[in-house]
Amino acid sequence: GDAFYIAGQSNGEAKPVISADDHQANFEADASRNFVRVYGGGSSPTPQWSIGNGNNNYNQEYNTGQFGMRIGSRIVAERGIPVCIMNGSELGFPIDYFLRNDLNIYDPLTNYGRELTRLNNAGLKNSIRAVIWFQGESNTHSGSNGQILTTAQYMAKFNLLYNDWDVDLGLANKFYMIQIKPGCFTGSTPERAAEIQEAERLLDESNPLMEIVST
Repeated sequence: GDAFYIAGQSNGEAKPVISADDHQANFEADASRNFVRVYGGGSSPTPQWSIGNGNNNYNQEYNTGQFGMRIGSRIVAERGIPVCIMNGSELGFPIDYFLRNDLNIYDPLTNYGRELTRLNNAGLKNSIRAVIWFQGESNTHSGSNGQILTTAQYMAKFNLLYNDWDVDLGLANKFYMIQIKPGCFTGSTPERAAEIQEAERLLDESNPLMEIVST
């Protein structure tokens, strides 16, 4: 089947945040969940393949997130093929957090190094059908873990990440850029969010492999 990689911050991680959400994506997936597979998790000592779990956090085994489970199970149900959903999204961090450590690209203490190792060990180098990028809220404020960026600054950092992915993992067939909404954090303003929204629009416009998606 096809492999999909979800990357970014908490909206991409998509763990349940209220009790009413618990198990919802898993339940709705029904029998299709048997064909949504994941290799390891954010902190697997001995990773292996297993059925995905929409309830788990980034640092738990076989996490797809609610979002990832819905994507995977719908593809299984509608297309009749198994899928792999690898979710490397993590908490509420700015884009710098997701960049490569050039001194040690497999640095397990970095998001990039951890996920690169997991994707390679799963045999997914040059074999990812699509990357889904959902990040940018933490680049609209200067609070905890925040880093305000302009349109140009965000584009430069994303292109750095994109080019490193190309070298280390191979480009996917498609990149989906989920455009952030305004006002995600205290201290974030619509004007600051617009800087990132515009960066995402321009990244989509300049790259034939990319498609922007509204939140």
